[in-house]
Amino acid sequence: MGDLNDFVRLAGLMSGAGDPDKSSRALGEALAADLVAVLRGNSIEDSIVWKDAAMSEDELIGSLGGRGQGSRRMFIGSRAVMTVPLRPLDLDLVMSRPDQEFSADECEFATAVAALIGASRAARDSARLNLQMQDDMHSIESRLERSRDALENNQGLLDRLSRIQELIARRPPIDVLLESVVTSASYLIDADAVDLHLRDTEVGGDTRAGSIWDDPTTARVATTAMQEDRLAIAEDDSSSPIVDRPASCAHALAAPIRVSGRIVGCMVAARFSKDRPFSSPEHESMIALALHASIALQDARAVDAMRMSLERERHRSEHDHLTGLPNRVTILERLEHRLENAGPVPIMVMFVDIDDFKMTNDELGHRAGDEALVVVADRIRSAVRTEDLVGRIAADEFVVVCTGMSELGAMELARRIQDQVALPMRLSGRDHLLTVSVGVAGASTTDSAEKVIANADLAAGRAKQSGRSSIEVFDVELRRLQRKRVATQVELRSAISANQLRVFLQPVVSLPERRVVSFEALARWRHPRRGLIQPDDFIPLAEESDLVREIDHRIIESTLKLVSGQDSPLPIAVNVSARTLADPGLADWFWAKFEQYGVDPGMLVVELTETVLLSPTRITMTQLDQLRSQGVQVILDDFGTGYSSLSTLQNFDVDGVKIDRSFVSILGEDARARAIVSAVFHMAAAMGLGVVAEGVETDAQAELLVRLRDDSGEVALSGQGYLFGRPAEGLEVISGYLPLLTGGESTS
Repeated sequence: MGDLNDFVRLAGLMSGAGDPDKSSRALGEALAADLVAVLRGNSIEDSIVWKDAAMSEDELIGSLGGRGQGSRRMFIGSRAVMTVPLRPLDLDLVMSRPDQEFSADECEFATAVAALIGASRAARDSARLNLQMQDDMHSIESRLERSRDALENNQGLLDRLSRIQELIARRPPIDVLLESVVTSASYLIDADAVDLHLRDTEVGGDTRAGSIWDDPTTARVATTAMQEDRLAIAEDDSSSPIVDRPASCAHALAAPIRVSGRIVGCMVAARFSKDRPFSSPEHESMIALALHASIALQDARAVDAMRMSLERERHRSEHDHLTGLPNRVTILERLEHRLENAGPVPIMVMFVDIDDFKMTNDELGHRAGDEALVVVADRIRSAVRTEDLVGRIAADEFVVVCTGMSELGAMELARRIQDQVALPMRLSGRDHLLTVSVGVAGASTTDSAEKVIANADLAAGRAKQSGRSSIEVFDVELRRLQRKRVATQVELRSAISANQLRVFLQPVVSLPERRVVSFEALARWRHPRRGLIQPDDFIPLAEESDLVREIDHRIIESTLKLVSGQDSPLPIAVNVSARTLADPGLADWFWAKFEQYGVDPGMLVVELTETVLLSPTRITMTQLDQLRSQGVQVILDDFGTGYSSLSTLQNFDVDGVKIDRSFVSILGEDARARAIVSAVFHMAAAMGLGVVAEGVETDAQAELLVRLRDDSGEVALSGQGYLFGRPAEGLEVISGYLPLLTGGESTS
């Protein structure tokens, strides 16, 4: 079924067509019916549309069981069937279509249109009857006069209904629409009073108005119409003399008004003179007008529902679903607007970052973490002024925008926010404490919203480095660092295009044998002026944008070229960032490159930092599963430095872990580091994982690792570090460590 506007336009076309069969066919086409017929009693009078796919006449008549039961919807076998009365004629219009049931809205609309078709058909039949009675001129003239009156009434009804339909299509306020229906009823029915009553607050509220509703006759007929869902008629029941306004009206009509199949009110017409009863055509006009009031209300409700849905969607798109605060996009738009209109008025931006929030999630669970975020949001709102703008732009990061506030005032507000957030909060049945670090930045007249927030973010980053619950203001030094970061990002983009990135390899050896078993591919930037730049100086900047994805692809492809050039290659590990893993086509890209270079997927190891798996997406997990199914190994890098190492291993399949160099470097000096490494070995033995120790620089560290491994059980242990070789470029590493491949001494 089309939308309401299509049906309004269809009804308008039919109202002027003058051919009921064409109108019936048009209605059938609008409802996708392949059977349209007129039923009189227990027989088909007219077969307007009867396609080969439709049922037989006997099957249809036998299943309907006759007519005269009003509007009906049913299934006959696999076919949906609907009948609607063709008033004022003793006929029904029957429509059928395969499989798809007719809806209540379609039935209601078809009933309204059938009233128009019935009126048109009655007019046609009346004209035919007049032509058959030419032997009696007086009778003919009399009948022609009545026929002309009926046609004029019908044409008047059609004209009024067409106007109402055109008005519905323009979608004015609902009270204007209903007033048009009432005015049309007054014109067509020539009643002393016409009123419309809605009892359903969902579609306009209680609109009962006027003394017509105080009359017992109109009250009774209105109640009957709404309770029994039909046209109710009240004839003269007044015993008092006819005066201008008797205690009870002489004649009344009431027709129910429906929305989505539910009675929501009625329209009532009254006459106070006993000798002016309502005629049958006026009854039909009342029904048609009430149906059009129903259509108008249905359309109005649909428009309101759409508007409310759009408003909800807009609110969801502009606000954070958890805290209800404006999200990053909205904050940027509103801050940009304030910057454009602030003039000389100062604007301060605060970047509020919760300290160690991941520990809260790990300790109490994500549900409690969400509760904490809601509490923090409420406390920030309670600390700021009414005119200040508060938003949540990331998981544990909030922004406050203050107009007309000095830097000193912003510092004081930041302290108030810290004091509010630091109050104990009840999470998961126990008290919990949180602190926030705050960065403050003032906006200049040339700053964009992005830049001001980035400045405040940099200040918050320095505050976190200073310790928990600190406040820092963006200053000249931070501006210099920011400019350096921006310049580095620009240079890095050019470096990728200029092929300045190089693949360095560092050997990984088995312990205690010290035989090279694999390599790790490391990215280096050979800058034309600054020389060789280490990854710590450019990878974090690349990870802030999609540059890291291009770097990952280039390093991986260069690594596959190295592997393809070896007769007996060893596996090489490559680092893959979270942004790269978020690409839904990553696994397919890997497979294409394996085929291009003729490399066995088992020769590639993907290293992931633990943070990649702390908040995994469906796409990320799908790509990892597909890579492992191809034969690619996956190991967890920097193990032990994150917040939920054990839970990560419980939830995700990996082939091994790398013990972070921070533990290996103090292994012989710190009992806690030794205990952690020992625990990793026991866990790896229980889960069947391999272990690589990073940052091995002395023989004593290597020997201690072996002893701790032996105490825990069977674990495949490897070492990586300066003790076994520094990273070097490409094939130099492979050729330089050939002695280690055979168990000899390295010459490098």
